[in-house]
Amino acid sequence: LLALYAFRKGKSLSAIVIALTLASLLLSQYMAFKGDSAANFYLISSRAWELLFGSIISIYKFDQISYTRPVRQIASLTGLTMVIASFFCFDADTPFPSFYTLLPVIGASLIIIFADRQTLAGKLLSLKPIVAVGLISYSLYLWHQPLFAFLRMKSSGEPSEALFILAVLLTFVLAFLSYRYVETPFRRSP
Repeated sequence: LLALYAFRKGKSLSAIVIALTLASLLLSQYMAFKGDSAANFYLISSRAWELLFGSIISIYKFDQISYTRPVRQIASLTGLTMVIASFFCFDADTPFPSFYTLLPVIGASLIIIFADRQTLAGKLLSLKPIVAVGLISYSLYLWHQPLFAFLRMKSSGEPSEALFILAVLLTFVLAFLSYRYVETPFRRSP
């Protein structure tokens, strides 16, 4: 995107970002059903479209348009519902990423555009426990994979539910420590 920033004048940047978004989305759909599903999940080429949705929101400044309160309320709740629904509707057999991933990505986009402190979705998402999880979410993401992989490697068979709960709790503790002693100092350093 930094390289494309030179094209920011006119419609060049938006056209390129939209083309890259569509190409990445189509690649993820192809790889989900015809290609390597592991590569589809881990490679940026088939995941970039998810991030590029945010770029499109920024380029077109959708989040800065003045919408009526009922529109903000309905759209932000719809987005929150879409994100939550994907948690319950997706399972191990859901190709991911693919067109199915549009459900949480569009949902998150609706939240970004429409949720504010006056909407119910905005109020829910600004509750202290949810904000706290949001603050440590990157560390949670980084810690969960090695902990769960190690747990599975060291267990004979599928680990017990108690071990999974312990691993989740340990993930939160390590994420908090990483946030507090690694992320925060780096953000505040000159």
